Amino acid sequence: MSVGAIMNNAISGLNATQAALRTTSNNITNVNTEGYQRQVVDLASKVNGGVGAGVEIAEIRRLTDIFLAGQVRDAVGDTERYDAMSDLHDRFQAILGSPEDNNSLAGRMDQVFEAFGTLPIEPDSLVRRTAAVNDLKSFADSMSVMAAQIQDLRGEADRQLGDSITVINAQLTRIQQLNKQIQKVELESSVGAPDLQNQRDDALRILSEYIEVDTFTFGNGEIGVTTAGSVVLVDQLARQLEYTPPGTVTSASRFSQVVVNKVDPVTGAVAATGETLDTNLKSGRVKGLIEMRDEILPNFAAELGEFSAKVADQINLVHNDNVAVPPPSSLTGINTGLVGTDTTGFTGKVTFVTTDASNNLVNRLEVDFTNNTISKNGAAAAGATLTTLNDVVSVVNAQMGTATLSFADGVMSMTAPTGSTGVSMLQDTTSPSDRAGRGFSHFFGMNNIMKANVPFHHDTGLTTASVHGFGTSGIANLEFRGPQNQVEKSFSLDFASLGTDVSDVLAALNATTAFGNFTTFSMDSVGKLVSTPKTGYEKYNFNVVGDTTLRGGTKQSLSDFFGIGPKFGANRAMELQVKQAILTDPVKLALAKVDLSADVLAGTAPAITAGDGRGAVEFQKLAEKSITFEGSGHLAGVTTTLGAYAGAVLSDMATQAAIAQNIKEDRTALSGELEARLIGDSGVNLDEELANMILYQNAYNGAARLITTAREMFDTLLRIAG
Repeated sequence: MSVGAIMNNAISGLNATQAALRTTSNNITNVNTEGYQRQVVDLASKVNGGVGAGVEIAEIRRLTDIFLAGQVRDAVGDTERYDAMSDLHDRFQAILGSPEDNNSLAGRMDQVFEAFGTLPIEPDSLVRRTAAVNDLKSFADSMSVMAAQIQDLRGEADRQLGDSITVINAQLTRIQQLNKQIQKVELESSVGAPDLQNQRDDALRILSEYIEVDTFTFGNGEIGVTTAGSVVLVDQLARQLEYTPPGTVTSASRFSQVVVNKVDPVTGAVAATGETLDTNLKSGRVKGLIEMRDEILPNFAAELGEFSAKVADQINLVHNDNVAVPPPSSLTGINTGLVGTDTTGFTGKVTFVTTDASNNLVNRLEVDFTNNTISKNGAAAAGATLTTLNDVVSVVNAQMGTATLSFADGVMSMTAPTGSTGVSMLQDTTSPSDRAGRGFSHFFGMNNIMKANVPFHHDTGLTTASVHGFGTSGIANLEFRGPQNQVEKSFSLDFASLGTDVSDVLAALNATTAFGNFTTFSMDSVGKLVSTPKTGYEKYNFNVVGDTTLRGGTKQSLSDFFGIGPKFGANRAMELQVKQAILTDPVKLALAKVDLSADVLAGTAPAITAGDGRGAVEFQKLAEKSITFEGSGHLAGVTTTLGAYAGAVLSDMATQAAIAQNIKEDRTALSGELEARLIGDSGVNLDEELANMILYQNAYNGAARLITTAREMFDTLLRIAG
């Protein structure tokens, strides 16, 4: 070997060991850098013309386990999914309070029962009445706050979703740019681009916190990125996600899906791919936020709405069956959506009562809907026709006095006629009036004490043979939406092309051109419109895009009348309140019952007395009354007490929060274990790096010594030649 060859070999050794030392130094510098993959130097013999020419760097590569790195990303995605959910759960739990807390859902309910439980002791006590009404108000306020908080948290989840999309788009752009840089380096150099690859892995790690991702390679060091559902996010073309938030989030908000767009690398123009992210997510923060916004929190709202509606409806039932002392001079009901030409739909008997200033009986008119008869003050009255609601108004006014009863724009009202100062109604004890499970006063809400943002029920009392009442104009635009906000079917129900009966409406909705392939509409025994989803569509629901239909002069559309859309379940707890007139004057609380005993009928005793506590006893009995609750949210339909159902609602909310917290802790532990294994395999070990440094320093010294020896050989040759 010539002296020149020795020199070249030595120089190659110096260069190679310098590169190795730089790599080792880089490893040591990044010992605490999260996600850093240790780099190793692969040395190879350098050969020129079949003759050894020293050593060279074959490759500087990262020591990584691709499979394990993917497992870490998956575990991190699961952790972030349940972390996002747990955070929103915790914030809602703070509003709910603990079960033993008097400010909790169950605690407020118990306070109401306790307050009403004292009323029978002194029914005419203003102090007890005031306490009961105030406790009922506190309960209503609590329900309203919880209902509003649920929608606020859905809005917060949606806001965080928008922020997450921004982060995701930034990381997709970063990965695309790093791909190009890595490709360029690997084409120009044989040693690779490990530092750029580490940066790209960091972008993948951040991306995996928000959405579950898979990767694939397509040459020259570039990688592609897809979702777990195989939606491409990165390949040769850049992708960007697009999401349009709805603004203020309410129970009726319709959310758009997250769409995937291609970005032209030259012009920057955006083109839709036709793919969405929502249906292709399995983990990540985005999945958790969408799940909370579209499933968990709406289920809570539905459960709270069902509970609030049943509490209010039962309290209204008792209040309508009783009367204040003195009785009111008029009663005004709620907008039922019915019109005067609707059939009465009632069975049983109700008695309309008028009293004077001393609470003495003036007149009583018993209306028997079953037998189509009436009697005034115990004497049968001829010529009664009780086919329609207008007929009922006419009959009562003919017997009691003009304008005593009126029905306009869906609202029934009763006013004391001349010669009377008070009005009330009394259910028959053996055959009470009944339409859709409610007495006359209760059905029309004529003496309600509680109200909310929407009606407490949509038990219309109609049958399939009833006239639908929406005339021949107006269109209801409905859409059938899936749990990932996908619109499965849209349909416009045009009354210009429909028949006149409810059965015609059902037939139109059940047609295969409408929703017949997805659900079946029917009318239940109390006149409620029921949608029974077919297999695979259990988590789908209806949204109202627009509705110009009107039922007579009631100002109620088809969706209002039948309660179509999620707001009619959730908003039953929204703005729940006690009527202001009763809050202002608790004397108006109806705790007495009309007495039709012999003395009253003889005129020797008042029909209504202040000390009568029979209505108060009925309020007290509500605590133990079994009530049928419909399936709502996560809870199946059940017949139980109000208190027990309150416990079930609280239990479900606590259970869902515990599930999210437990899974979060499990996934955190798993990701920690996987990261520890990944670090053990590809992380920096200081002892090993220091040993390598000594090794490379010795190699460097050896190469330097070889250069010194070669130089001495040159000097010796020069002296000999001289």
